[in-house]
Amino acid sequence: MPGMEAEGGVGGGNSLAAPTWAVRIRRGDGTIAGAGVLVDPEWVLTHAGAVVEGEYVTAEFVGTGCASQRAVADQVCAPDAGGVALLRLDRSGPAGAASTLRRLSVPHRSVRMYGFPAVDGPGDWLAAGTERVAGSPDGRVRLAVAEPASAGFHGAGVTDATTGELVGVALPADPGTNPDRDGDHAGPYMSPAETVAHHLSRAAGWTRGWAAVDERLRVAREGEPAVFHPDFARRLADWLRGDRPRSAVPPPRPAAPSAPAGGPAVPAAPPSPAGPVRSPRPGRDGRQVKISQVRDDDSVRAATLRRALLLADRELRGPVRVSPQTDPPPGGLDLAVDATGRHTLWIADRVADRLGVLPEGPEAIDGGGPDLPVRRILAAPATLTLVVVGVDQAADPDSLLDLLALLRTRGDRMLLVFRHDGAHYARAQSQLVIEPSQQRQALLVGRLNAVTGALATALHEAMAEVAADCDRALEALVKAHAVRTTVAGTAGVVAGLGQDPDLGRFERVADRAERRIKEAVDRLGPLIERRDELIGRLDSYQVLHQEALDSEDLAAEDLYLAAYDLLHARPCDLEAAEIAMRAYADFIERWSSRHPPGDESKDGTPRPSTDPGEVPAQRQDQDPASARHPDEETESGKEPEPDHAAGPKWDHAASPDPDRASGPDPNHVSGASPDHASDPDHASGPDQEGDAIQP
Repeated sequence: MPGMEAEGGVGGGNSLAAPTWAVRIRRGDGTIAGAGVLVDPEWVLTHAGAVVEGEYVTAEFVGTGCASQRAVADQVCAPDAGGVALLRLDRSGPAGAASTLRRLSVPHRSVRMYGFPAVDGPGDWLAAGTERVAGSPDGRVRLAVAEPASAGFHGAGVTDATTGELVGVALPADPGTNPDRDGDHAGPYMSPAETVAHHLSRAAGWTRGWAAVDERLRVAREGEPAVFHPDFARRLADWLRGDRPRSAVPPPRPAAPSAPAGGPAVPAAPPSPAGPVRSPRPGRDGRQVKISQVRDDDSVRAATLRRALLLADRELRGPVRVSPQTDPPPGGLDLAVDATGRHTLWIADRVADRLGVLPEGPEAIDGGGPDLPVRRILAAPATLTLVVVGVDQAADPDSLLDLLALLRTRGDRMLLVFRHDGAHYARAQSQLVIEPSQQRQALLVGRLNAVTGALATALHEAMAEVAADCDRALEALVKAHAVRTTVAGTAGVVAGLGQDPDLGRFERVADRAERRIKEAVDRLGPLIERRDELIGRLDSYQVLHQEALDSEDLAAEDLYLAAYDLLHARPCDLEAAEIAMRAYADFIERWSSRHPPGDESKDGTPRPSTDPGEVPAQRQDQDPASARHPDEETESGKEPEPDHAAGPKWDHAASPDPDRASGPDPNHVSGASPDHASDPDHASGPDQEGDAIQP
């Protein structure tokens, strides 16, 4: 890809080599201030937190191995106004190492950034992905990173993972966020190329690619008023804002109405009533396809549409801010084209260019053909938010609608503006809005039925076995039941017609319930297995203990019954059962250490030794002088006659065993509680009728 490398690529998205434009920024004390991008032989682009204006730092050209240079912070934007900075080098950097930025769509794009996790040595690549919709006041977009990004990645160049083109600069995460607590909401940001160009006037010369808004849509038509339609502006802002949770970035500061320097004029707001007005929370319209109508003779709606497109453009937007309800966020669109009189292939080529799909591979070898842009679009992993104005006035509206149908299947969001409500308008409503909405509603109903049916049953069954905190899962389940009832009513009919923006909210409720219930069931499963394991251990300890004695041990029995009741309770308090089981096991183990195997028989008498060479123990009533070795003869040379009548004598009173419980109950089934005495599975120990072990 020689052409791409000349424009700032790194030889392909999978390259592990250090890019030539990569710069490590070091402060005077030797600490790493961050990373940077050589965008011009004399300029380095980085993040605003790396330097203060006028500060001198050292720029290290890691990708080329050239000598370091001193640089000064020439321009530093505020963290909430771009968050980028420009460093001017003392002299020109390495020849041919500088790179340009590329204007590309942002949603669902796989990217990589090259930063410096270590103080010295080479840098490293870090994989990430962009959010679907931007919503920050300065056009930045949050990145979902594969691993936490250290300060050495702040200011790093962000490249497209497929083409290797530079698409932006990495910015630090919000202060106070924690990856373990906040998840993806604690990730760093990317300032896209258009956001950089908006805040740094010099960056326009280092940025290439088509602008997001068509030139036709930037210029006001003759006789267009300087005011806009508030209700239409609110609906456009809701759709351009998208169906995404609100960003953690602080809201924009109000600014005086004015036009951007050198940019198109933005219609002003109509006069507002005197007195303070409470601003309601901005709405969100998550519909994938929205169809509007702006007639040729409706200059107010035309001005409102143009205003919304310019405010949603990261690069062309002005500082005009009226209300969060009528002002779309910068980055709300990726491409806006005027289809009037234009062919479908022209629009397809603009879409493919915005997606950044290169005409390479088999298509380029065989010549491609007229459908090459369409095939390139369908193969692109990234998505975009597209606005097409004048759909019914295109050179071939039917083929354009065919293209738009393909884009819908890819997941692209589209705002389609018609001039009239004729046959093409009706086809678009049916093919792109109503039919997909009905299919989407049917899938949602199926998911809600599964959540409130099989998944809910699995959760209740698991909760009946062991006690655990499942409040979040139960709360999500209750909301899923409520949404299921709502979708089954009038709201579901409206959603099926594609007229309900809350369908996306209903899907999020189903997603949340499905995720939380599965997490709860997965968390309860090991607890149930642990309870069953403890029950098995409890039975094993009881059998071992009862095999060692005949008399009932009341202390052990009490501990056993306490653990048994806790383990067989429903739901089982596993923490308390663990403590009770441990107490019973400790008691049995202490008892076993004082009564090793072979120490005594079940009736308490000493067990005879099984070692033929062992000398029998002396009886307590035997005279030590009369004790003889078995091989020793008497004076008469004959062995004495054994006294069978006397038997072994063991003075239990002289050596009482405090751990021995006396008085076994012959009718008691050891180990069974009164509630389980009739359960043969819980009766343990030898059979009292005839299976007792003989001494």
